[in-house]
Amino acid sequence: MEKFSSPIFANEYLNTPEGRKNLNDAVDQKLTPEYMKQVDNLAASGDRRYLDRLTENLSKSIEDYITTTAEAQKALDAVQKQREDERSPEAWRALIYSYLDTKRFEAALTLTDQWLASPNKTPEHTAQALVIKGGILLSAGLYQESLSTNNDVIQRFGSDPAPNLRKQVASALIGRAITFGIMGEYQAAIAAYDEINRRYTADPNLHEIIAVSLNNKASVLTHLPPPQNEAAIAIYDEIIRRFGSDPTLFVRENVARALNSKASQLLKLFPPQPESALATYDEVFRRFQDDPASMLRMQVALALRDKGILLENSSNQKSQAKSIYEDYLHRFANAPEPAIQAVTAQVRARLDALK
Repeated sequence: MEKFSSPIFANEYLNTPEGRKNLNDAVDQKLTPEYMKQVDNLAASGDRRYLDRLTENLSKSIEDYITTTAEAQKALDAVQKQREDERSPEAWRALIYSYLDTKRFEAALTLTDQWLASPNKTPEHTAQALVIKGGILLSAGLYQESLSTNNDVIQRFGSDPAPNLRKQVASALIGRAITFGIMGEYQAAIAAYDEINRRYTADPNLHEIIAVSLNNKASVLTHLPPPQNEAAIAIYDEIIRRFGSDPTLFVRENVARALNSKASQLLKLFPPQPESALATYDEVFRRFQDDPASMLRMQVALALRDKGILLENSSNQKSQAKSIYEDYLHRFANAPEPAIQAVTAQVRARLDALK
């Protein structure tokens, strides 16, 4: 049997009775309640982009533990031995992600097509499988095929009022917009993000989708010739105003992302506004410094690093930059998240250069 290096697999399988029975005893030592809540939410959403982000930011020690336990292998065996018509949506996602995490796109697409051909699916699961397929095609660089698959979701389910289907349609629209952006078709991407905001801006169940859409639209605006920095800043301000008090993890992460992006764009105005940028980095720190969620820890790490760089490049503020870098290392020197470790290496190099 092939060994899969997918931390997502074990946690997807925990959503099934068999998975809980096989994995709970071994995994509970490593997985915090917060982590499990994140995974459950992501598994329910079926949105691959969020799963990728969670995988990137989670603790390496957790990842190593899950992928080397006999229980995880046992769980994978159990899913593979199931007949296709017996597999739950969680089991299908687990298998697909185990291939996708190791960039075996053809195998992941084959599994997704098998899921789509399997009987007894609800419309929600059909839409979810198509959204995942669109994400695989995008990851594989098959942009037109990805657009076609997402368009299929939109055409088939776009008028359905069921909340779970609305979420899948919104995810397909996001996938379509991201694909346009990657292809360099920026005006089409902006139009796609505007369509998401038009359809769902008043839906309280889709704040995550709207926050992501607004952030992504602002990013596209900065890539236009010439860059629309002021328009992007206005959108970041809208995200902060509309969602600044939202308690949902992924909405909060998008607020932090908007703040960091706003600071970056303030430095690109003419003339630049470094004082406002410093204040914005400080706002990220003030809001999220004590949040234990990995994705928010990452945003705090980025804010501290970028504040240090800004001070380092300013006249007579190198000592302040040094203090920021030292504060960063006090907080994140031993961070287990691989993405934060990469930022930490940059901060160490900068601090060494100042000594």
